[in-house]
Amino acid sequence: MLHPKTRIHLAVRDAERAVAFYRALLGAGPSAHELHSIVFELDSPPLILTIEPDRSPRRGRSPSPRGSGESHESGRRARLSLCVNEPRLVGQVAVALRRAGVRLRLRDQGIEANDPDGNTWDVTYAPLIAEPTVIVAAPAPRADASAAGERPGQNRRPSGQDGGGPCG
Repeated sequence: MLHPKTRIHLAVRDAERAVAFYRALLGAGPSAHELHSIVFELDSPPLILTIEPDRSPRRGRSPSPRGSGESHESGRRARLSLCVNEPRLVGQVAVALRRAGVRLRLRDQGIEANDPDGNTWDVTYAPLIAEPTVIVAAPAPRADASAAGERPGQNRRPSGQDGGGPCG
């Protein structure tokens, strides 16, 4: 059964490093190279990931919280989850990411890694899902929240991201 694909658009500082990371994470190379963008399109997980060089030197762009394909310039990094339905898939991704030189952090039911631009990806075993999927959460809280007049702890992580992940 075909499901609607999650669309993510990322601006990256170094396209070559980003492609290496996403090739390892997703287990497949790009499906299209265009003049100013590189596209990974997969059926499992149902995903269209577009990366392009970031032309703004000061502001970061991260995916919208709904993964609608829109990007927003907020200076915040995104938190994304690749939810898989077999534990061996977590292991395969972990091995591929380590071979690509990516540092990993162990999490409940999976691993966590940052892409070259600081976006955090959780790869989580979720036995109750029918097939692998990608979940896009809200951008991570700014490090300078107190400087912006916000109280510490006001910008909490999205639900389920305090160890178990949103794959639930």
